[in-house]
Amino acid sequence: MRDNIEGCRRHENSACAALVADASRLGRRAWAWKVMLKNYDREDTWGVTFLCDPGNLDQCPASLKKPFRTFPEALAAFLDHTGYGPGPLVGRRRTPRPAEG
Repeated sequence: MRDNIEGCRRHENSACAALVADASRLGRRAWAWKVMLKNYDREDTWGVTFLCDPGNLDQCPASLKKPFRTFPEALAAFLDHTGYGPGPLVGRRRTPRPAEG
């Protein structure tokens, strides 16, 4: 987890995501979420647009195909969708909604 902390502090979004995922398993999600919010790269244009398997997009619900507005929203939805569970994530919503459009 130390490498992920250092990577996140260098504004590497993949390291921030790994940090929050690892910390979630250890019961430290709230702390890691704060670290991620402070350090993620807000200028990155990675473009997460869906949470479904790219090979099965025809079976993916439309609600999971819409683009997310921010990295934290996409990360929160990914963690929820993959079983890391809901936590103190984006605003007051338990699961962030994808952006309309």
